[in-house]
Amino acid sequence: MIESDNFMRAITNLSVVALIAALSPAQAEDRFSTGFDINSVRLLEGGPATDELLRRGQGNARLDLLLSAAAALRIDASVDARYPLDLLTPDEANAFRAVVPRGDDQARRLWTYFFQGTVIDIGHAKSETPLVGFYHPVTDVWLMTLWRFERSRPRLVRVAPVTGEALRGSSDLHGVPAWLRTAGQPIVAGLIRNHRKTIARFREKFPPHSSDAPDWDFPSEQEIVLARLQLFGSTLASLSQDPPYWARLNELRSAIRDGRADDVTALLEGSAIQPVQRLTELPSSIRKSLRPVGHFAHLIGSTIVLSSPLDSGLFIFADFALRPREEERPDLTNFLIVDIRSNE
Repeated sequence: MIESDNFMRAITNLSVVALIAALSPAQAEDRFSTGFDINSVRLLEGGPATDELLRRGQGNARLDLLLSAAAALRIDASVDARYPLDLLTPDEANAFRAVVPRGDDQARRLWTYFFQGTVIDIGHAKSETPLVGFYHPVTDVWLMTLWRFERSRPRLVRVAPVTGEALRGSSDLHGVPAWLRTAGQPIVAGLIRNHRKTIARFREKFPPHSSDAPDWDFPSEQEIVLARLQLFGSTLASLSQDPPYWARLNELRSAIRDGRADDVTALLEGSAIQPVQRLTELPSSIRKSLRPVGHFAHLIGSTIVLSSPLDSGLFIFADFALRPREEERPDLTNFLIVDIRSNE
């Protein structure tokens, strides 16, 4: 798991400013001048908190079975990407080993991180070979999976790691996602806009209710995908090596886990407080399973993104200020709960 000591030691330790270092100074100054653009995401507050697109298909037995299989794969792999191998059929396990080879601990750790922050979407649901896309908005990475119904049960057939850029038809591949290299675009707004654009492209390319077989024509992107997952996983791993920051983050996570909205408000200490009442509306299972899936350093502090594999369209953004001294815990300056699927 991303927060385990073993993971922290095993992932190559990159600086928390690694993402900035990949940009030009001018891009970094424009891009990271603020962690939040509250007005640009305010309309998303109060959006639906139901999991996935897929409530649209209620009553469709095949779709329900496919959803159940995909959700189970995501939850199991979010604990350890090897776990699904013990639950899949031999043929399914062989397909999954295309991304998690036997004995490859690095791939296992990186795909575990991936599944901790993914959203599920489905294309060609009426086909005998529907396509399920697991999308990680923070890294802008997909794991495309092809399924086949056998004896009325969905079985995993093929997998392919794909960048969001490739899906959107861009050849501008980079270790840092394109949405993070857009000057003047704050983190929250950038993530949401890119998610909406990418999901819209997925549904255009793979119509949700099509009965045709999907076009399985994906570029070979395993190398760039793993490099991107390692970069983001490493920036998260570096947090544990900053004890004051790690302590403040765990203080916040403890308040979230217990639903103590007043304590989150107290951590904000009179800053430009955003409403945190929605915290008490989240199911306990969601709050307890929230994990860091993104860490972005910028010029006035840093932003942590939290997500749950039980409802990964729901993201929490926490903004921390720069510290006068490294031994001090950073102040929490903004807290926002967003369902990035709202208004899709």
